[in-house]
Amino acid sequence: QIVGENIRDYTTGEECRVLYGGAKLNDPCPNFPAWDATTKPPEDNDYVIFLNSETPLDIDATPSSSVTYKYNQTQLAPYLVTGTNVFAVYFNNYLDRVWGTGSVTLYSDPITDPQGSSYVEVNYTLPALADIPFGAIQINAFTELGGLNSYQKDGSFTYPEFLDAGGDVHLHVLQRDSQRITVDANSYTPAVTQQFISPADRAVPSSVYISASQFDTSPLATNYISVSDISVTNLILNISTIEYGFFIPSYIGFGDVFDTQIEATEDAQARLLSRMQPYVTSDDIVSQSQSVSNVPSLWGPVVVEVRSWN
Repeated sequence: QIVGENIRDYTTGEECRVLYGGAKLNDPCPNFPAWDATTKPPEDNDYVIFLNSETPLDIDATPSSSVTYKYNQTQLAPYLVTGTNVFAVYFNNYLDRVWGTGSVTLYSDPITDPQGSSYVEVNYTLPALADIPFGAIQINAFTELGGLNSYQKDGSFTYPEFLDAGGDVHLHVLQRDSQRITVDANSYTPAVTQQFISPADRAVPSSVYISASQFDTSPLATNYISVSDISVTNLILNISTIEYGFFIPSYIGFGDVFDTQIEATEDAQARLLSRMQPYVTSDDIVSQSQSVSNVPSLWGPVVVEVRSWN
């Protein structure tokens, strides 16, 4: 649901301010991309929305000042992808071009007015428990892209040794300004398997999903991710991170017999940490114990009498 406020219905020839083009107020708007050449002049389209495609999901040349657009599952399904889904909504503008004045609002007040707000409702099914290895917990590790800030950045990571790889991989992109980004990933360099491309200008998510199936889970393999902005002046910061998940064992067997509960607990923690470090520290472990009494002993001697008949 998209809710807009203070929207104005502009028509061809009305005032149009271009941030990067030199046009002044009341100058005609310049030509816009070809996607609306067969509909109406671009400055007529005071509402445009994209979803994972360079072809708009919807446009409106005559919106009211306060307007609500609703889209159901049937309308959205053809555009949805497994991975990162991005909506890009524009009122009274597109790209770097802005026409009109006033404070256009994409309205959202989820606390006091959730039903009247802009929102995206997502339905999904959690993976079955069988997908999680028995006796393991998932750890998410982060590695920075590093190097110099640039419009094109490469990063890499390797799964730890003796651990089960699993979970998703995300690229968290940090920029001071952005236009359109492309993300590629695979287990060799240069990374060339496209994972994401912005559907429109400014449609740059802070987190890009990458399927773990693109990577080699061997601790001897290096996996690569490449991200670039279409504009060389829009730098990708070196503190952008790759997040990758894997499973580590979270249990140990019985240890020695100790005189006190404290000694037994300390021994169990030490053996558990030896398997989980450096991803888990002693501060992350909460210890609980339970005492059981009057347990019948199985120590001998035991006399067993067996009778059989027919």
